[in-house]
Amino acid sequence: LKNDSTMTQLVAHMKTRTNKPVFVHYSRTDASRALRVGADGHHGQTGRDDSPASVGNVTAKAVKVLHPAGKFFVMFESGHSNAKGNVGGEADKARGQAALAHGADGTGSGR
Repeated sequence: LKNDSTMTQLVAHMKTRTNKPVFVHYSRTDASRALRVGADGHHGQTGRDDSPASVGNVTAKAVKVLHPAGKFFVMFESGHSNAKGNVGGEADKARGQAALAHGADGTGSGR
């Protein structure tokens, strides 16, 4: 959902149905939207061609926005089972480790 008003309503509704954190994902660089819609955190996304340095920079930026507000940041879609080229295996592990080193609260699909 690209509309903050609609997403705010959806997040509020989901919070009435669970006591677990509710995360949103708009883009890998717009963590501030999680704050605007009342979410508990933001799921970032790494591209299969992103370098660990790039993932670290995106993570550091998101953490700087979210952590002071008590919100979480998880970098996901960095793990693939098919290790071809720059996807999967050690390449994904390096991206995940870069996210963790820069303050991510988790990687993968919520791990």
